Amino acid sequence: IGFSAKACTSSALWAVTAATVAHEAPQEIADYIILITKANLRWPQALAVNVFAAVPSVVGALISYSVNVSDNVQGFFLAMGGGVYVFVAVTELAPSILEIRTPMVMSSMTRLLVFAIGATLIGLVLISHSHCDGDSDGDAAAGDDHAGHVH
Repeated sequence: IGFSAKACTSSALWAVTAATVAHEAPQEIADYIILITKANLRWPQALAVNVFAAVPSVVGALISYSVNVSDNVQGFFLAMGGGVYVFVAVTELAPSILEIRTPMVMSSMTRLLVFAIGATLIGLVLISHSHCDGDSDGDAAAGDDHAGHVH
């Protein structure tokens, strides 16, 4: 969100913010439920832990908005952040999806189907994607959305 606030149009910034909230809201609710049911925390403690865990994200957004870095450094941090999600998916989530036990087959197949639907939706969004530039006008390099990098 911090990099988007610096480099994108306000409509792109709102789109990034909406996508982030749409992802984070259910995640934080799930974390809260786990803290209450599995960690046996009382609701005020669970709420405090959840808020405390979210503070670094807000600080990171403020820092990324405040500092002036090159496109390469910005790309490094975005790739590193994305890599964390890939690492968690591969090491923590994939084993439970790939676990094949007779009573768990339906559960594993359901998780795999939901993953495939999510990956497809992300792919569909990226079909006509565009990039932001540093001028916040939404027109990267005279209409070339891929100027300065190669896919």
